[in-house]
Amino acid sequence: CRSSKFYVSVLIIIILGSVGSVYKIFHPKPVFGESTIETEKQKLLKLKTTINEQIEKIQKKQFRKLKHLREFSEIDFAIALKRKNIFLSELMLEKLEKDIHSVQAEIGKLKLTKQYQQEYYKKRIKDLYKISRQPLLALLLSKESMHDIYLQLEYLQMLVKKDQHYVKDYEKLVKFWFGKKQAMETMKMDAVVSRQEIWPQKEGLQNDLDRREQFLSNLKENPDVYHQFLDELKQSNEIFHSQISEMKCNPEGLGLAEIVSKRELLFPVDINLLKNPKKYWLKDRLHPVGGGIEFFLPEGTPVYSVGAGITCFSDWFIGFGNVVVIDHGQNWFSVYIHCSSLQVENGDVIEPGQLIAYVGDSSSLRGFAMYFELIHDNMLISPMESFGIKF
Repeated sequence: CRSSKFYVSVLIIIILGSVGSVYKIFHPKPVFGESTIETEKQKLLKLKTTINEQIEKIQKKQFRKLKHLREFSEIDFAIALKRKNIFLSELMLEKLEKDIHSVQAEIGKLKLTKQYQQEYYKKRIKDLYKISRQPLLALLLSKESMHDIYLQLEYLQMLVKKDQHYVKDYEKLVKFWFGKKQAMETMKMDAVVSRQEIWPQKEGLQNDLDRREQFLSNLKENPDVYHQFLDELKQSNEIFHSQISEMKCNPEGLGLAEIVSKRELLFPVDINLLKNPKKYWLKDRLHPVGGGIEFFLPEGTPVYSVGAGITCFSDWFIGFGNVVVIDHGQNWFSVYIHCSSLQVENGDVIEPGQLIAYVGDSSSLRGFAMYFELIHDNMLISPMESFGIKF
């Protein structure tokens, strides 16, 4: 039994060996020659070109997509920029609408220049011209309405010929037409009178503008004239303050020492007119002489006394224009300069907060302003910390 198994195993080995030899005969190993390598290279090159073509197609598609996206992004950016500009312009408009009053007051803070004087007086003249034109415009409108009434009269006249029921309407319209005609004649006369009243004011403003322009041009072209003018201002300032030291209209007064120490000094103008006080009053005066505070406010703004006292000077003073000086007692004086009109006289008893003058531009040459000084024992006192208002 063992020998038979052995023979069977040997027979199986022989059969397998013969099968392997037969397979080798019919399936020999490939021999790699030069022709085989060339064909493989060509296949690889074709594969490479195919891959490159596919890559180029993909790149072209991506480039088109990127270009399309870039165009859309540029359009979106332009739209966003326009929206931003519109938003900023709206903000600017709101700011301009809110700051109209402050801008008008800022005009007074401009420097002493020929251009400023021209713009200011041209605006005044233009306003007067508009005022003088208002009656003429109303007259033109009346002429148009008269023409309409005349057409209605013609139409009613045609209706009256056909039907007598329109006679009353026709008569009423005729009376109204004559009334309008008379009113138009009255308006015409008013327009003539208005022009006669306005033109002298316009000529006066133009003459004032020419005078100031001539003065400024002389200062600019001749330095000697400027220094002479400056010396005259300094001399006038010395004379003015020396006269104040001699004024003692209220020696028994209580003075302002207690009020100043308590920081309860009244404000010389209405604080409600000043949206931002730091823009409308100055710590240092922009003037060759003087060291008080200058308030730049519209023409005709009321000026009030900062305390009780007696008026010791209320008149014109060279270099300062219309001036009010109030003696508060114990060598305390308050000074109000460049006023347009004075409401008190020498010797008047003044109450705290009483109206004493109006803001003007007398001898200021810088627009409408009121220059304020506080003097004690011939020394200028800084009133900024003495007002009863926190800035």
